[in-house]
Amino acid sequence: MSHSTVSAQLIEHAPCPGIEEAIGYEDGWQVRDGAHWLITREDTAIITRRIDPSRRRLFTEQHTWTTPAPGTRGYASPARGNLLFNGPDTLTSLAPDGTVLWTHEHPAWEDENLTQGACALTPDGRHVIATRCGLHSGDGYAGDVCVALDAHTGELLAQATMPAYSASYMLQHLATAPGPLLLSAAQGQEEYLALLVTFGSDGLSLSSCGVFDAPFTGSSSRTGDLLDLALGGEQLTRWKNDPSGTYRPAAEATAAATLPVSGQQFVLRPGYVDDHTVIAPTADKDNWAPERSTHYLLDSQTLQLRAEIAYPFPVSPDPIALGDGTWLTATGDEVFRWRAII
Repeated sequence: MSHSTVSAQLIEHAPCPGIEEAIGYEDGWQVRDGAHWLITREDTAIITRRIDPSRRRLFTEQHTWTTPAPGTRGYASPARGNLLFNGPDTLTSLAPDGTVLWTHEHPAWEDENLTQGACALTPDGRHVIATRCGLHSGDGYAGDVCVALDAHTGELLAQATMPAYSASYMLQHLATAPGPLLLSAAQGQEEYLALLVTFGSDGLSLSSCGVFDAPFTGSSSRTGDLLDLALGGEQLTRWKNDPSGTYRPAAEATAAATLPVSGQQFVLRPGYVDDHTVIAPTADKDNWAPERSTHYLLDSQTLQLRAEIAYPFPVSPDPIALGDGTWLTATGDEVFRWRAII
């Protein structure tokens, strides 16, 4: 299969201690209100960094927070100047000066090293969506729970039991900001949950876009189209929102038919570099955590192969597409921003 090669041009880089480890966590990269954030930890501190869309610098905003529950895992989420932190048994809202605005206690995860709740403001900023441990009873465990809270008071407004059990969760906004939240959950190595979450006058709604076990990896800032990746890496799918509000498959790319090297699969998080281009990392089959990967550019509409990316030096295997014509890689304690020279 013939394809061209394009060079990646380094346009920015900046120190970001702990980013190479953090990028693999559920909250290491987040889309919030149309902006991209990187979240790292240093001892008992959480550092949130907002990517500058103007490209004048890498980070346009940075804030350091004291971890509400030192020594424990937790999911930290920027929340319009505040911070949400979903720990093993408590969801906390923090003001910029560290003041605790409210807490929401919930049953503790049985194994906080294997499970992880998530949290995020809704795009209108009025509510918090979070996942947490459900109640255990004599009849067993019904499943993890998704909740909607008042963003100002922490009052519980609605909850729904999910078909997931002790999972590790991730919540993303659409790159267009309005619309449903993208909920993904890893259940061990071979099971995944992918749902769309909304909360409004009709209550808390959790639905799929036609698939159940393919995690979301990116969304388009112009159209709101979604990408999801089959758990085995054999297929990448674009989903389009029709006038009725239903997501339907609009394009598919199979690894066997699309990739130029036999035995490769899609891995990690393919995403929209811009309205016309998707970046897709690939690696040898059955290698979901490669030390290196090959990055390809695909047509955003058809998902057909356009080019292979050549870097001036080795980069990390998991690029983060920013939707503005650039993408990030993270190596050691440094973040690099790239664009393709076409």
